[in-house]
Amino acid sequence: MFKSKTVFVVGAGASCEAGLPSGEALKTNIARVMDIRFNDWGSELISGDYRMVDALRAAARAAGDERGNINPYLHKAWRIRDVVPAAAISIDNFLDAHRGDAQMELCGKLGIVKSILDAEKQSKLKPREPGEADFTLRDLSGTWYVGFLQMLTEGLRRGHAHEIFDNVSIITFNYDRCIERFLAQALADYYDFSPSASQEIVSNLRIFHPYGQVGKLPWQIESGGVAFGSDYGNLLQLAGQIKTFTEGLDDQQILSGMHDAVGDAEVLVFLGFAFHPLNMELLTPGYSTAAQRIYATTLGLSDSDEAVIEDDILRMLGKDDLAFFDQQSLKPEMAKMKCGDFFRHYFRSISAAPEG
Repeated sequence: MFKSKTVFVVGAGASCEAGLPSGEALKTNIARVMDIRFNDWGSELISGDYRMVDALRAAARAAGDERGNINPYLHKAWRIRDVVPAAAISIDNFLDAHRGDAQMELCGKLGIVKSILDAEKQSKLKPREPGEADFTLRDLSGTWYVGFLQMLTEGLRRGHAHEIFDNVSIITFNYDRCIERFLAQALADYYDFSPSASQEIVSNLRIFHPYGQVGKLPWQIESGGVAFGSDYGNLLQLAGQIKTFTEGLDDQQILSGMHDAVGDAEVLVFLGFAFHPLNMELLTPGYSTAAQRIYATTLGLSDSDEAVIEDDILRMLGKDDLAFFDQQSLKPEMAKMKCGDFFRHYFRSISAAPEG
């Protein structure tokens, strides 16, 4: 169980351990689903997905075109297909660059939804065939998900399981529902809870999705939930739950909750996070925070970039004006390793009691 107030900031590199795409792979997958093409007569779809076409037709009709002409949307979709994998830092950066272009934003959001649902369906957390068991903890062996479960449950008896998230908050910049899905079943397996009892406990976890997600899981909402990896969700409706950077800034409830969590955190852990300036801005409370220990996975980053990121983190936490000695004592612990390896290496450090 966590003894210090701890916030995990989760990026695409963390979801990769469950089989979800990295930021680069997501751009490629979005480009693939945006490659919507018909034959010369327009009678047969030769590339793309009919569900995407139906969503675009519905959007065109909702915008006032009774015929549901999708040609204006197709040109935006092809722009995403041709530009995003080659030139955009991320799909989020690209959509922010096209702020105000409703058709471009919709195509990008539809691409995100379809790509993430497809990835969930192929992940280590994917649903089994009807009549078979769901994923097992063995399927996630070696990943940070299991390491996180071990930290949560250490020293916490079954009768006190409702306290498991008392000191934990999660801010995830991913659109998937891997964390919620994993925890709901993992706690049921570990403590021998019924699914509903485990789901009720997970519903108490403070988890923020500043860019939205591809729908709530069925147990998270009374009606209209979307099963993990579903083939049947309403893509247009789900696209409405994805946010651009500007829309994230406008959601004061989520923004305020995130800032309170970051501001109160004694321990801050960045997992598979790329430290893009847009995302760092969303995380910034605007005042000096309570941070005592900072950890980050930085696999693939140079030493030079790590130094820049250290400064960015201290600035985000309002600690950049500290005296040199104090800054050194708060220096982030950077680890060039995968998230699962990171949890094994820093298990005691992360879950330790607060200093002083």
